[in-house]
Amino acid sequence: MISEEDVISHYAQKVEELNNLLDGGMISQAEYEELVQDFTDVEAIREDINEESMKIIAAKVVDAISKLLRVF
Repeated sequence: MISEEDVISHYAQKVEELNNLLDGGMISQAEYEELVQDFTDVEAIREDINEESMKIIAAKVVDAISKLLRVF
């Protein structure tokens, strides 16, 4: 069974990868902001989670990873 921490860790890793691309100049700030929109959209995260019982934590995921985003 997937846990809340697993879901948050999964999305945090994706955000870290995007942060590295931004820092390395591989993507622009505009591209970054477009790509991270799904990480701040509760409904998009709910759709990405397969286990129905875990869909309720989507808002917690957004809260946790939004601190990692580099949106200016």
